[in-house]
Amino acid sequence: MHKHIIAEMKIETALLTNNSPYAEDRAVAIGPLFACIMAFINGFFETCFPAIYVAATLPQLLAYPLGTFLARVLPHGGLTLFGVRHSLNPGPFNRMEHMLISVMSFAYDSAPYRHQIVWNQALPQYFGQEWARSPGYQLCVALPTAFVGYGFAGITPRFIIWPSHCIWPNSRATITLNSALHPANDDGTHPVPGPFGSVWRWSRIRFFLVALRRHVCLVLVPQHHLHRARSNTGLGLNPLPTLDWNTLTTRVDPLYMPSFNTFNYFAGALASMFMIVGVWFSNAYNTAYLPINSNMPFDRFGERYNVTRVLDDGGRLDAAQDDAYSKPYLSAASLAAYFWFFAVYSASITYAALHHRGEIWGGMRAAVHNLFKSDSATREEVQLSDVHEVPDWRYLAVLLASAALGVASMAVWPTGTSPAVVVFGILMCVVFVVPIGIMYAMTSYQMTLNVLAECVSGAVSNGDALSMAYVKPRSMQDLKLGHYVKIPPWTLFYAQMVSTLVSTLVFVGLLQHQLRIPAICTPHAPFRFVCPGENFFFTAVVLWGTVGPSRQFGPASPYATPLIGFPVGVALVLAFWALGRRFPRSRALRGVHPVVLISGAFA
Repeated sequence: MHKHIIAEMKIETALLTNNSPYAEDRAVAIGPLFACIMAFINGFFETCFPAIYVAATLPQLLAYPLGTFLARVLPHGGLTLFGVRHSLNPGPFNRMEHMLISVMSFAYDSAPYRHQIVWNQALPQYFGQEWARSPGYQLCVALPTAFVGYGFAGITPRFIIWPSHCIWPNSRATITLNSALHPANDDGTHPVPGPFGSVWRWSRIRFFLVALRRHVCLVLVPQHHLHRARSNTGLGLNPLPTLDWNTLTTRVDPLYMPSFNTFNYFAGALASMFMIVGVWFSNAYNTAYLPINSNMPFDRFGERYNVTRVLDDGGRLDAAQDDAYSKPYLSAASLAAYFWFFAVYSASITYAALHHRGEIWGGMRAAVHNLFKSDSATREEVQLSDVHEVPDWRYLAVLLASAALGVASMAVWPTGTSPAVVVFGILMCVVFVVPIGIMYAMTSYQMTLNVLAECVSGAVSNGDALSMAYVKPRSMQDLKLGHYVKIPPWTLFYAQMVSTLVSTLVFVGLLQHQLRIPAICTPHAPFRFVCPGENFFFTAVVLWGTVGPSRQFGPASPYATPLIGFPVGVALVLAFWALGRRFPRSRALRGVHPVVLISGAFA
């Protein structure tokens, strides 16, 4: 499979990697602009219900007409600085410039986790810490969480960027869209073989409009008129009975992800359905008295758990109030989700050790010896040539600077949290970044560490989990994208740094405005700014941090059973690994990915 994918990538990237000049200065002007727009729109509407989300594909589409227009109207003059010629218009708007702009706009393609940390600290209905409204504190929280991912991405390319099995399907979709916007012929009507021997000659714009109309018809009816059949608000299992396109594309996207990933994902969801129904019908853990599919905790009366009733004035657990009120109770779906959450963490490490130990060990040796160029057997056929890699110490400096800012945010302001949790978070990423990165690179499924981080943090940091967040391997995908299309590594490095910095500044400025909106994050908020994500984050922080995992999943807790998920994850990976060695020619076994299978179970 990987050989066929590499062959496809060679066809796509061959059109990108020509020697025509492209305007880096023009790209550096357009890219941060789109990053700021993405930061504003996604950040502003993240607190709204339902949320408005602008995907990273949109700036890639809009950059084409804007770049073409600027190439026509900007002057061709320039200046020379330190022997380097700078010009805003050295030539036509081409593929390489467009791809660089796309990478820069991806710096802020979703509302960040750091949003919810500040919201929970600053607003009075949560922890009410007024000092969290300080722009300086918000910068010290936002910058580390924005840049720490680049630090890990830059020092791990030999593990998850250069190897040929790390294909990063999301990058393939981005490159294909870029090629479609820059057709080789003028009319853009390449003949495409269709079913039953037919040949299609539709233009790209016609195909796009037809697909858009049909997509609206597919999404509009189930999303707005069949709420009971949806998977998030009802009992829908998958898009086949529910016709809910959002269900299919929330975690997987069959339009560009490998088919085995989609099948594994929904096979896990099917298995989890029987587990949830069995737990609910058997009334295990009193789940029959609660909604079968809910991610919210409940009290002993079957009502939504009111976390403020068990907190003292300092936001800590009051044992007397906790005993007088109620313990938190979880639904059957939540119990199954936590079981498989625990299983996927142990399964990912076991899978990486069994199937990719050679690549991991080779990458570790290369890192120790500070080797910045791998041999031809390490990189895929679409490798870079005659370029200078960014030294590892540059990315390491970004990582250390991010950690220092994170420590400063906890030491300078009265957070009540030990700065040691920053070290703990980095160590957790060190353990999981390679196995999670490999899985994401091969399947496009992104596993998060939020449950594990909250669990361990609640046990170690004495009831304070506000500082815990997970690091997404988003920036690693951009490195692979640059590797495919041969963007110079130094150009890619500076592009990511600049676009991330300016989008983070926009985020802080926007947050300063949003915190002044009256009644925001309450049921009476204007324009439905009720903050569903922030409410759920607050509940998770209190349950895992304030109540603590020992009370919820400890030996004395009624919910100790989900911890069995840790050995179950190891056992499942070992079972499929042993079956694969016993039946090496079985195509069915080769198509099973146990980590993605488990991931579908808690989706």
